[in-house]
Amino acid sequence: MTGSKREKRPVQKQKNRRYRRAKISHYRFMNLVECFAMDLSIKQAARRTKISERAVRDVYEGLRDRMVRHAMDNPQVFNDFSNLIMDEDGMMEAEVVTFMLLYTKTGRFKERLRRLYPRTMPGKHPVFQLVMELFIRKISAMDAPQITQGFKDGVERSYSAAGDIVKALQAGGAPAAKAKQHYYSLSRFYMSKNLGADMRYFRDSGHSRIFRDMKAILLKDPL
Repeated sequence: MTGSKREKRPVQKQKNRRYRRAKISHYRFMNLVECFAMDLSIKQAARRTKISERAVRDVYEGLRDRMVRHAMDNPQVFNDFSNLIMDEDGMMEAEVVTFMLLYTKTGRFKERLRRLYPRTMPGKHPVFQLVMELFIRKISAMDAPQITQGFKDGVERSYSAAGDIVKALQAGGAPAAKAKQHYYSLSRFYMSKNLGADMRYFRDSGHSRIFRDMKAILLKDPL
């Protein structure tokens, strides 16, 4: 009728509770989050979700930021990752940070950086944060529900054993760059030896835990 008032349209609910102003459906976005959890590259995720590489890259950056932030601020998330790299006073563990920084120099990390983040700008996205992401993924794949004191002691023993050998190499005149590379390799070797029973490969199990935690985080802090 011409004289009757028009009925107000019902206010639409937010299309995607985990992604503000999203231009993709919740289903496609969750597929993209799962790609991130599975460690798929930007190109692989774009091909799988039918989303542009530029959009995938933007989402990956947001997910990475939230993963690192929540792993640091909420020790119970991601298997108490922050308790591994921080001491009781809330200060960063120097040996763990050194290990992370050395990892950025390795061919394995550089190859991963080229594959996942082909146009990463270290000034805008510090490489250290990408190393943090990798460590969070590895810690999330642990069998143990939390990082125990025994696990931390094992990490310290690994660094100490590797450090003693590197000092001997330096005393024998080995180049500094070669000594650093040995420190990284030996640390990995001793960590596998001391902590092998507590760890399992990310490709076998870690992505399901990360996907679970990322879904919960994005409800509290959407993109």
